[in-house]
Amino acid sequence: MYEFVKEVLPEDAMQDLEEKKEVEFTYLKPGVGRYRMNIYYQKGGEIAVAVKKLEEEIPSAASLGVPDSLISLLDRKGGLIIVSSARGQGKDTTIAALVDHINSTKSCNIITFEDPIEFIHHHKMSNVNQRELGRDTDKSLKDVFDRVTKHDPDVLVISNAKDKYMVDTAVMAAQKGILVIVGLNAIDVFSAVEQLISTLSDDYMKALFARSMIAAYVQRLIWSKKAKKRILIWEKLIATPRIQKYIRDDKVYYIKGQATSLRGEYFPIEESLAKAVKSGIVTDDAIQSEPWINMDILRAYLER
Repeated sequence: MYEFVKEVLPEDAMQDLEEKKEVEFTYLKPGVGRYRMNIYYQKGGEIAVAVKKLEEEIPSAASLGVPDSLISLLDRKGGLIIVSSARGQGKDTTIAALVDHINSTKSCNIITFEDPIEFIHHHKMSNVNQRELGRDTDKSLKDVFDRVTKHDPDVLVISNAKDKYMVDTAVMAAQKGILVIVGLNAIDVFSAVEQLISTLSDDYMKALFARSMIAAYVQRLIWSKKAKKRILIWEKLIATPRIQKYIRDDKVYYIKGQATSLRGEYFPIEESLAKAVKSGIVTDDAIQSEPWINMDILRAYLER
């Protein structure tokens, strides 16, 4: 295993593995394909490897089942769009599809920060520059994100916003009229918003975040016998002035408590699931195997 790791790991990544005991990167095997690899130590010194083959073709947002209401937000001139899912639920693919939609329909400068790069974007109507953290950037994230706006982006994508520097940069960029797409791992829109707020340093930054936010979108994948694949279902929170005020006042919990009355602002995942059930694309047995579904809310939408 160690010989395999030496073969596939770049020299700088090998150093990271020795120092941090874990490293994630992309590997290209000419004529075979691209792979995302996570290499780590276990059992006091043994090396283990997790490998995922990366798709070459970027699926369209429509083919994934991304709602038109989210795609339409990509026409905004500035602001913050949150795209989230649990790990392994398709967040990175959805973000890639959104970037490709912008790339195919608008002339602008798109800068992405990814860790690692999964999908390769080619210039279409837009200029797309993809930067892999640690490989295409300085090791110091503070220095990297302090310089982001010097790249003059119209669209900024941070595929996994996992620390203060990334979130602060996203908020400040959105305030400057840049459309920002932020990805993170969260199981619902409320957790996504709370996760981002928790990294912000003071009330001023929280107020800017609330003012910048356009929408939070969270997705899950559920098996469909009819389609013979996992299909996307989603929930969404639209940052209306009322929602922005709750966020600014640290009352995300209040939004969650009032969720059923937020028609036109909050769209629960059970609403999307009910549409899939009514259309016959999802069956009862698939629902029963998913413990995160609120059956009472689902029944209410099925009865409408």
